[in-house]
Amino acid sequence: MSLTLQIILSVVSKLPKPIRNAITPDMRIPPIANSPSKVQLARPAHIYVDHPDLNEFAKFAADFGFIEEARTEETIYFRGYGKDPYVYVACKSKDGKPRFRGAAFVAASREEFDKAAKLEGARLGSIEYTPGGGEIVTFNRPDETYFHVVFGQKERKPDPQEPTATHEEQGPFNKPFEKPRQGEQIRPNLAQEHQH
Repeated sequence: MSLTLQIILSVVSKLPKPIRNAITPDMRIPPIANSPSKVQLARPAHIYVDHPDLNEFAKFAADFGFIEEARTEETIYFRGYGKDPYVYVACKSKDGKPRFRGAAFVAASREEFDKAAKLEGARLGSIEYTPGGGEIVTFNRPDETYFHVVFGQKERKPDPQEPTATHEEQGPFNKPFEKPRQGEQIRPNLAQEHQH
């Protein structure tokens, strides 16, 4: 930052608030209204990514805590520790290049899913062949990716066992859906980490 800009910012920051507000732009985030006419989504469901080598990616995904839920010759479904049946769909790349293919979101209700299915360009399909089953509405996007809305997937019951072994027991753990340890930090046991 130049010296001139530093001086200007220093002077402006010391001005009384009414004057400072009059000469600086409003930086507040405007309120956002969610129109009920739009399709209401509950949460992200999963993403689709093409990979040149599925077995190599499976090793990488396991290192980051993904759990292989199902596999076909061309696709691997990975889940995390939450309630979603899968969160990452790794597909065999047809041209040998990695590529993001799109994201799926859970519709807030059956009515919202049906609303999405009636939109222009919507393609209704079934994902009964995937972990958790369900239905899907797909929209093509101009950048050759897809936007999906899903509904009716059977949620998993999260495992009661903690997903990490790098922390010693220090009371209750915060989990994806429960936060019993509010405001307390848990430090990792550095003796278990590899030092470089």
